[in-house]
Amino acid sequence: MRECGVTRLKDAPNFQLNLACGDSLLHGSANGRQQVLGFHELAHHYQSEDIEALKRILKPGQYHAVVANPPYITVKDRALNQAYRQRYPIACYRKYSLSAPFMQRLFDLNCEGGFAGQITANSFMKREFGKKLVEDFVPKIDLSHVVDTSGAYIPGHGTPTVLLFGRNRAPIAPKVRAVMGIKGEPATPADPAHGLVWSAIIDKIDRAGTEDEFVSVVDTERERFHKHPWSIGGGGAAELKTLLDDSSTTKLGKIVTVVGFGAILGEDEAFGAPREGTRIRSLPGDLRKPLVEGELVRDWGLTWQTEVLFPYTAEVELRDDDVIQRWMWPFRALMAARLDFSKKTYAECGRPHWEYHQIPAKRNQTALAIIFAHVATHNHFVFDRGGKVFNRSAPMIKLGDGASEDQHLEIVGLLNSALACFWMKQVFHNKGSTVDQHGARQRTDPFEDFWDHDGTKLKQLPIPSQRPLGTARRIDQLSRLLWPSVPAAMGRDSLGRGQFDAGRAKTEGLLLQMMALQEELDWECYRLYGLVDDPLQCEDPPPIKLGQRAFEIVLARRVAAGGEETTWFTRHNSTPITKIPAEWPEEYKQVVQRRIEIIESDRNIGLIERPAHKRRWNIEPWEQQQEKALGNWLLDRLASYFDLDGRMNDDGKVTAHASLRQPRLTSIAQMADIARADGDFMQIAELYRERADFDIGALVAELIEAGSVPQLPILRYKPSGLDKRAAWERTWELQRLEDDIDALFEIDRLNAIRPEQAEQALRPAVWALGIDDARKQAVLTELVSAAKNLANIVDQKLNLANEDVIKPITDAAKRAKAKAVGDIPVPPRYRSSDFISTGGARYWALRGKLDVPKERWVSFPHCEGEDGSGVIAWAGYDHLQLAQSIAERFENARQHEGRTLVPLLASLGQLIPWLKQWHNEMDPTYGTRLGDFFESHLETEAKALNMTPAEAMAWTPPAGAKKTRKRRKKVGT
Repeated sequence: MRECGVTRLKDAPNFQLNLACGDSLLHGSANGRQQVLGFHELAHHYQSEDIEALKRILKPGQYHAVVANPPYITVKDRALNQAYRQRYPIACYRKYSLSAPFMQRLFDLNCEGGFAGQITANSFMKREFGKKLVEDFVPKIDLSHVVDTSGAYIPGHGTPTVLLFGRNRAPIAPKVRAVMGIKGEPATPADPAHGLVWSAIIDKIDRAGTEDEFVSVVDTERERFHKHPWSIGGGGAAELKTLLDDSSTTKLGKIVTVVGFGAILGEDEAFGAPREGTRIRSLPGDLRKPLVEGELVRDWGLTWQTEVLFPYTAEVELRDDDVIQRWMWPFRALMAARLDFSKKTYAECGRPHWEYHQIPAKRNQTALAIIFAHVATHNHFVFDRGGKVFNRSAPMIKLGDGASEDQHLEIVGLLNSALACFWMKQVFHNKGSTVDQHGARQRTDPFEDFWDHDGTKLKQLPIPSQRPLGTARRIDQLSRLLWPSVPAAMGRDSLGRGQFDAGRAKTEGLLLQMMALQEELDWECYRLYGLVDDPLQCEDPPPIKLGQRAFEIVLARRVAAGGEETTWFTRHNSTPITKIPAEWPEEYKQVVQRRIEIIESDRNIGLIERPAHKRRWNIEPWEQQQEKALGNWLLDRLASYFDLDGRMNDDGKVTAHASLRQPRLTSIAQMADIARADGDFMQIAELYRERADFDIGALVAELIEAGSVPQLPILRYKPSGLDKRAAWERTWELQRLEDDIDALFEIDRLNAIRPEQAEQALRPAVWALGIDDARKQAVLTELVSAAKNLANIVDQKLNLANEDVIKPITDAAKRAKAKAVGDIPVPPRYRSSDFISTGGARYWALRGKLDVPKERWVSFPHCEGEDGSGVIAWAGYDHLQLAQSIAERFENARQHEGRTLVPLLASLGQLIPWLKQWHNEMDPTYGTRLGDFFESHLETEAKALNMTPAEAMAWTPPAGAKKTRKRRKKVGT
């Protein structure tokens, strides 16, 4: 209407809106076909869809022009995902997004020679799912324009985008007009239609060979767009990438054996806990390993916050023992419901529920590897020497059996160079940074964009014949000295202010040396790739600070001259300088001056020597690191007062305080008294509080509250969380029933029974199960059958250790469980909103979506002792030790009848199912089973309070008396 000069609907009386609701990928025949692999368009529709209108509107080949802004999401619905794959087998490849099939759909709807235009996600250009679309579909259409709009400010488009134009016909012209991005929108424009980047695109799209600070326009050989991935960096970036590709003697993929994940656990939280958490829960050292995640792989080093159960041998063969089974037992139903690659559950496939989803054996049998951050703003590659688990966010590179440390380091040097960072950003997918309140992608400075470091694309990295081994080795050596000096590592020992000050000086000195050597590495790589002829290196460079690198001096000069704006210096707390520091050695000043001249005169070097490609060295401020380390040291020290068996330290030394050598509940005031007498604690506490006259009682209360979770569910969950907890408890009841049935089918037990007496001998045990008589009879029938089968096996003297031999017994057990238990429901995951958070409570942080205990202490609100302070127990106590501690406290609290007794009884009641599960063997001291003993104890004490056990268990805090706490700063990590 606008093109016809019509601005009002009343002036176009015959104008009709052809609007219909429906799935435009599925409706309307595809290329004239009425059915695709059994899918008929009329067999799949919703009541709200107008089938006849959709069939008419979406008929292929009828339009002269089709424009679209298709969705960019991935398809979660499995059936719909498969339907799209059947209909668009080229476009729907791997983990495709909807941008891919919609590109094909636009051209399908066009008549021969019809025009198509779309704004779509640019992810297909570099992510693996776009490979077939680019290489099999794009060559069939006449693509005319590719416009990089990822730097433009477009409301509602938080995803990086590209404009594509073409015609539904075979290619004609040998070239494609490409508008290539150089720089993003520097600030939010008042009117997006007049944004600087968008205006540059509009101004230059019809003028090939033009360029400004935001875009460059070139006519590019069509064949470049028939190869995946696309590189559409402007300002000469695409040409430089091609130059680097052509200058190499080989590719990374030719000299490595693996680029991929180390392990996919399937449910990381079920396997893991913080370092202190695995020790508190007594996970042996040979069954735990650090879990390295990508966000902690930075600047030539890596660290970790989590340790995980590693249920494998050194040869990566799956282990099975009581410790593993006990650790994973609460999550058995959840883990067994994971989907295998066959789309069946682990239970259906017969896969053990405690194994990782994937752990390639060969790549985990050798120690040496190069680890990198999968998603990061810059390239972070680290040489690792083994002993860890790496998840998908921290993939690994393997060089093959027998590769030496030097062979790894020379590759690490190349991968960590600014040149490699430049190349990677030409082929990897830009995930962007943030979006504003209008849904527009914010891209004020490219150095803050996150990139998907794709292993498949990484294999294409060009590798020169010579490599920077010497420099890489020196930086690696400094890195290995650096990380043990940071506060988190130092804080494992007793430290004073002097040690921290010395550690800070050492750390900062090492960092400055690493920065200087990184510069040498970058300029060495320019020579190795043939971009410069002069050495431009210094054998022994002085330490340099952020802001003093050659590119930063050039950048600061441009900013001072008004030619450029950047947040680089403020974001990194560095001072821009425009002159070479006078204190540097003369030789080094000359080298840096020559580098500055080349950056300013050589277009290729100038493209690389930019903030987007130079290492940020964005280290957390020392003060923040120190505060966390001190807080964690104090938490660990308080927990050490409970350590009964030395599990919390590498030496196995028992550190329990004399008053805590036996399991017991204690008060926070008593803990403060212990800490007050601990000179090391007081010294570190003074550093932490930054004053000598701190309140030790308040500090200990703050620390313990930050590291504790209440024993009673009513005090840690909101109503929604209590509902989920009930679902988990129901799942556990059914798992215990499965275990009870499995125990009945144990070979040794059945082998001790004469077949003719099987029913009579087994009936009492079966009738003790907590199920109805019909299901009991079904179990008994299977059990008797198993006993008779076992007798026949024994008579034949077959090997009972052979799984095939005893299969009739195991099959009978499975049938019995199916009849008595049925399908166990998978319990729901928790959300942060399910946990109480008032008063600064950190229960969500200490439990997470699977409610995995990560706390150091169990708290008992409303059970305050005589001193009026809160009562706690060590989280390292097992269920029996905790029950004994509560029972002892209950006896001591009788004089405070009423409010303190009932929550203690309720706390004890929470343990009964676990006591009967793990601690119900006959105790020679008491002459009874302790699970049964405490169950009876609960009944007796509840009756003494004129309550039933159920009433005691249903205790709720008095109205208006729920536990609240003052907000305090976050303690530790």
